[in-house]
Amino acid sequence: MDRSRLLEHLSAARKLMDEGDVCILEQKLFIVDLAASGGDTTAAETGLQMLEQTQADRLEHIERILEALDEIPLLEEDAQS
Repeated sequence: MDRSRLLEHLSAARKLMDEGDVCILEQKLFIVDLAASGGDTTAAETGLQMLEQTQADRLEHIERILEALDEIPLLEEDAQS
């Protein structure tokens, strides 16, 4: 995969991470509200764990993209060295 395509993937992956952070925060707030009203938070906590695992997977994906980018020379002349 070429550098520009990897950068596109990196941008998309980072956007998903940002969106995931928002979802996790919202889920945590939901759990707090649910607990404060005496509700059962079991399902909401399971959902939070799933969101957090998804974030961990996304982070690993970003790390793989960054590693791939490190393997591609920045300049064409670097590739010839």
